[in-house]
Amino acid sequence: MGRCAIRIPEPSSYSFIHFSSLELLDLSGITFIHHLKDVNLNCPVLKELKTKNCYWLRVKCVTFTVPLLQRFSIKHTSSADESRSDEESLDNYASVIKICAKMLTEFTCGGYMLEDVVFGDQSSTKGATANITLRRPENVLAQCKVSLKTFPWLKMLTHLELDLVSAQVLLGLLHMSPVIRTLEFKGISKFEKEILNSAGVPKCLLSTLEVVKFGRIHGSEHELCLAKFIMENSLVLKRMSFSHSERRQSELKAIEDFKEKLFSFKRGFSFAIIDFQLVRGY
Repeated sequence: MGRCAIRIPEPSSYSFIHFSSLELLDLSGITFIHHLKDVNLNCPVLKELKTKNCYWLRVKCVTFTVPLLQRFSIKHTSSADESRSDEESLDNYASVIKICAKMLTEFTCGGYMLEDVVFGDQSSTKGATANITLRRPENVLAQCKVSLKTFPWLKMLTHLELDLVSAQVLLGLLHMSPVIRTLEFKGISKFEKEILNSAGVPKCLLSTLEVVKFGRIHGSEHELCLAKFIMENSLVLKRMSFSHSERRQSELKAIEDFKEKLFSFKRGFSFAIIDFQLVRGY
């Protein structure tokens, strides 16, 4: 279902909506309009929930009661500023989306997030994976309503996958994720070295982080600084991978210099595989 506005009936009894047989719900480009503070959607057999560019107008909290939910994805490829009418304030959009699920294994969150996403059962995210992409200018998390404190379930995650990310956001997420075992990100935006010097070492680097995958490196100094930080402070690392392209000869030279410097750094771990992968066509 997509590209429409749905007005939820007014009587208070309709604030609780029940879909007894729904197993997959995929919503795109929908604005839900309601005049109650809270809406509760009860889907007892729902296994996958996907929303893209969906907004809840004049609703404070939307609760999904989905005990069998395994995969949950919420994305906004455009901001509410672009989709709202002139007379609607951003304050009239839902501020909290609450997920009550006990079987969750995969969570994807991305885009111009307005809502705080909270989980009613924190134990449900134990061992879950997360793919988080926050598309904001310079990827600064503070410019979104979503904050690191919004994600208490991060402390249960074992796998974290990110798009292009800033050093501030990456370190913040790692500090909030003490049992992460696998970290993947497509790129790291330019940052000042002082950020790493003042950040402190995330607990996961000292005890659980085993695999780190860098994507789209160019041999830049800030990429090398982050790699050095991870190498020196990761005590149980088993594999560290880097992807790069062959677009220009100068870039290949930068990658070779990157490798030479990388292998000269001291290492916190006893043994790990460090490999570079040439990816064609990006």
